[in-house]
Amino acid sequence: LLPELDEQGALIAAERLRAKVAANVVEFEGKRLSPTISLGLALHAADETGDRLIARADEALYAAKRNGRNRVELAVTESAAVPAAPAT
Repeated sequence: LLPELDEQGALIAAERLRAKVAANVVEFEGKRLSPTISLGLALHAADETGDRLIARADEALYAAKRNGRNRVELAVTESAAVPAAPAT
């Protein structure tokens, strides 16, 4: 949880964490291994429950894995997930 950060700040912090993990190359049984992490971020909406916030972050994590791993994905906000109906 990063309550003091906005979307851009959270993305920067997550990307820094991802890069730090990837930079920790280890040697194991004569092989160089580069660890990776995938991260899912969600910004808390005013009327959102904690459970829903965690579910959206989890969805973003799985999107990061589907989209190639070793990356950061930002969850879509609830309001952005459903497009507005066209005016009639």
